[in-house]
Amino acid sequence: TFNLVNLYKERSMYSSGLRPLLWSEQEYEGTGRGWHRVGDNISYTENSTRRKNGNNHYTLSFQVRFPHGNDTAFLAMCFPYTYTDLQDFLVGLEKDETSSATFTRSELCRTIGGNRCDLLEITAPPKPGN
Repeated sequence: TFNLVNLYKERSMYSSGLRPLLWSEQEYEGTGRGWHRVGDNISYTENSTRRKNGNNHYTLSFQVRFPHGNDTAFLAMCFPYTYTDLQDFLVGLEKDETSSATFTRSELCRTIGGNRCDLLEITAPPKPGN
């Protein structure tokens, strides 16, 4: 059972059926299955810890049964969007004729980790005949 405490929001999609995500190395290597929804006995409830403004914090609780022993697994609250996903998306925009008419991308700098940090410029579409 996992208990994530000191959450601020009064309402949560977890109260309406949303479930956490799991990625298992062994599952991925064996079946190719990546991130997928898991979890049972999910609850999102107010707890007794008070914030400075007097409102209570909330706790998200859920149970997960890991599919493999001696595995490396990751839990996430939403599907991860990686730097590679972003770069692939931007390359797709550059190659798309419609998008490239209003979108330019240039390297602003490099991050401390050496990753490209882009400057995106979005403009109005060209007027017909120009």
